[in-house]
Formats: sequence, structure tokens, C-alpha cells
Amino acid sequence: MLELRTDGETSPTLNHWFGSVSFFLFLVLLGIIIYFDDLQITRTAMQEIPTIYNTRLLGVKIIDMLSLGMFSLLALNLVLKQAIRIGPFHNAMGVIVLIYCYAAAVGFIYSFVFRYDYVIWLQDFQQTIYMSGFFLLTYYLLDARRKWAAFVVCLLVFMALKNILILYWSLTGVGKLIGDWAVRASQNSEFAYFPMMFFPLLILFLQPTEKTPRLLVGLVLLVYLFNSLLGIYRTVWVMLIVGTIYLFFHLDRVSRIKLALMAAGGLSFVLVVISIFFPRFLALAWNFKFASIFDWSVSGDRSNATRILEFINVTHRVMSNFAFLQGMGLGAWWDDSARRLLPDLGSGFTYKTRFTTTHMWYVTQLLKLGFLGTIVYWGCIYKMFRRTREHLRSMAAHRWERKVLLGLNIGLLCAFLSSADFVRLFIMIGINIGLTARWITLDTEERALRTGDSATA
Repeated sequence: MLELRTDGETSPTLNHWFGSVSFFLFLVLLGIIIYFDDLQITRTAMQEIPTIYNTRLLGVKIIDMLSLGMFSLLALNLVLKQAIRIGPFHNAMGVIVLIYCYAAAVGFIYSFVFRYDYVIWLQDFQQTIYMSGFFLLTYYLLDARRKWAAFVVCLLVFMALKNILILYWSLTGVGKLIGDWAVRASQNSEFAYFPMMFFPLLILFLQPTEKTPRLLVGLVLLVYLFNSLLGIYRTVWVMLIVGTIYLFFHLDRVSRIKLALMAAGGLSFVLVVISIFFPRFLALAWNFKFASIFDWSVSGDRSNATRILEFINVTHRVMSNFAFLQGMGLGAWWDDSARRLLPDLGSGFTYKTRFTTTHMWYVTQLLKLGFLGTIVYWGCIYKMFRRTREHLRSMAAHRWERKVLLGLNIGLLCAFLSSADFVRLFIMIGINIGLTARWITLDTEERALRTGDSATA
């Protein structure tokens, strides 16, 4: 752990007061981020309503303005602290930022030949800016155990409340009506990061502490399962299955049995409730959605076929321009000159000739970063994931912080498994990594102090 110090003296009272105010404002921003949707789904069509994600104030989106305000407060906090700690997570995140800076430079050069849109060039950097920025916010503002614990509780509560709100919308018909068999009242970006709430609560339910409100936790888990199934997001189903399997191998024998019984009982209960409110759901969800997970032929499921054709066309694009290794930079576009895309209004590709994103994050990265940049990016992500796993092994199994940390790590795995590129998702990923890195720092320092005291004694 490297510590950088600045010169000068600051009043401890001022430092404490400013840190507390910044922490409170960060909690408010967290609630706003989770509450507001980035896209409102209605019965008739995809319709944007004014939210912090699409409304501009003085030409700047409100989410950008709020984030810049918090980043400014963070900078003042670091000046007052006079000490900036840098650890392994910072190094990995720094490499990721450098990769995107490199891709930005490559994209600027390529733009003279292929006429890139500089708005897209900037948008391609957004996810990384938000992920690294909110990582730093979380890490440096949660500089004490009580702040860390309070933030974790608020994070889980905010997500749980949003799930309850989604349940209310579903039961009252607010959302996109899918035939007469389901109502989608949630966004893809929400269910890509909600596992960061689901798995910590699931572990606390399996291995409760004295302060765990088991009844409330159990109800929240059931609500989440209901929303996840009714939203008919296949990726969410895969995320839950993979995350549960990963968790299964990190539990003791008794907890594994509990997990199996809970999964069977909870899923059965939720399916019964859904069948009452949406009687056609089970047959159509099984035949239309679940079965399509395993159909990856170009002539099969339209959604899967689109993803395969994207990969074929992106690979053709970078290979034909000798950019497979280094990528074509931020702002890069691709077309379907290699294999014609299927006419699919739901894919968002109908009536277009150039595309700047794909349905899979790593395929988009292959276009923008190239093979080498993509490998280094995911190597950094794996390094942070592995560092967390190693620290978990050294923690006592009964500690609630260990349960939360394990749940957050599984939620992080699921978030990247979703392969989505929503800005709000990467905000939550940055918060997740910041929470993990801060706890490891706090726990390591506490152990060092205990060891020092023991040696002195």
C-alpha cells in the first residue's frame, strides 16, 4: 500500500466535518442513481421520460453534473486529508483507464480516415470514467468502518426498495405489456447490477448474524426472484444460475443443503404466484425464452443470431483493416458487409447502416481496444476479483463483513457476465470495487495494528 502525502496542516475538525458532509451527499446521490430509471418502459413503446440520465441542465446531463460535483468534493477531501493511499485495486483500475486513453488516441487517428463521430468517441469513454470515478469516490469517502457499514446497509436497502417498487409496477400494470402473459416493469441495467444486492442478502439469510432481519431479507429475495422471472431477461436467469453455482462451492455442507432447499422452495413459490397473475407465463417463458438460451444457430433464435452476426461482422471489420491486435479506437463503427443482419426492430439495428456498439461488451471492446487491449482489460478485472477471493480466505467465516464481501464479489461476477454497457451499471461496478478495496484496506490495517500490539506486549 503506497501513501502519498501533501504539505500543510489542516484542522481535524474541518477535515471530519467536510468528510461527513461529503459522505452524506454521496448517500443521497446513491439513492438518486438507483431510484431513477435510465429508460421508462410503457405499454406501447420505448419512451424516454425526464430523468437524471437524459435531462440536460445548461447543456449537461444531470447525472454528469451530479457526478462532477461529487468528484470535486472528493478532490477537496483528498487535499484536506493530506494523504492518498494507493493499493493493488488502484493499480488495476489505472491500467484500465490507460487502455482507454490509448484507444482514445487510436480513435482520434482513425477518425481522419473513417469519419468517426466525436460524440460517440466520448460516449465510448463514459463507462470507464464512471467506473473509475465512482471507485475512487467510494474508496476515499468511506474511510472508516462505520461509514463502510452504513454505506453497505444503505446500498442494500435502496436496491431492495427499488425491487419492491418494480413489483408494485408489475402488479398494477405499469410497464411494457408482453402479449397477455407478462409485464416488464424494469430495465436491463437494473437487473445487471441487482445481483450485488441479491447475493449478499442470500448469504446473510443462509448464515444469519444476530442483527439479520431474516423475515425482511427473505421477502426481499422472493420479490427479486419474482421480478427477475417476470422481466423475461434470459441474461438475468443465466446470471442467477452461474452466481448460485459459484456460491454453492464457497459454502459449508449445511449451508449448501439450505441453499438447495431455499432455491427449490423459493422458486416454486414464486412460480405459483406468477401462474396466478399471469397464467400463460410458464408455457411461453419455457418455450420462447428459456429454450432459446441454448439455440445459437444463425437461423435459430433471432436474438442469439443477432449476437453471432455481430461477432462475425466486427471480426471481419478489424481483420480487413489490420486492426485485430490494436483495435480501431474509440468512436469506431462497424457494418454488416460480411453477413447481413436480420431485420429485427427489437435489436435496435433496423434501418441503420453503421453501428457503434454490439449486444456483447467484449465484442465491442474487440472493435475499439483490439485483442491485446481486451485481454489486458479483463486481466485487470480478474486481478481485482482474485485479490478479493484471496482476502476472503483469510477472514473468519462468521463475520458479516465476509458474507457481504463474498456476495459483492459474486454480484460483480454477474454484472460482468451480463456483458452490458449501461452507464448506470458501470457506476454500480465502480461502487462495488470501491467497497471491496476499502474493506480490504481497513481490515489489513486493523490486523497490522493488532499484530503490532501483540508484539509490543
